Amino acid sequence: MSSSGLPHALVRHVRIRPEPSFRNDDAPSELAAVALTLILVTGCVRTYRIDVQQGNVVSKAQLDQVQTGMTRAEVKFLLGSPLVADPFHSERWDYYFSFKSGETKETEQRHLTLYLKTTVSSR
Repeated sequence: MSSSGLPHALVRHVRIRPEPSFRNDDAPSELAAVALTLILVTGCVRTYRIDVQQGNVVSKAQLDQVQTGMTRAEVKFLLGSPLVADPFHSERWDYYFSFKSGETKETEQRHLTLYLKTTVSSR
């Protein structure tokens, strides 16, 4: 036994560790590095833009089916309702179509005007 009264076999090695420091001197530079990385990465990313389609899509096949002498209901069934129906010119129907690509930002536009004869039904 030792002079302290403890056996020598119980205490082999004692390490004294410094207290952990919660202060990190590298924090501002790490924060700046993370912020710079985020700014650079977001600058490389393209935003997603949707395609915008407006108006009536009138295909050539639909237009070929329209014939002289058809009623307004038949024309409306084939082509859909006109986008612009002028109350002062009821014999004129305008169909507009516009397509804007989200990727290329190119715009395709079409305009179709139909002149219909007014029919008066007699009894």
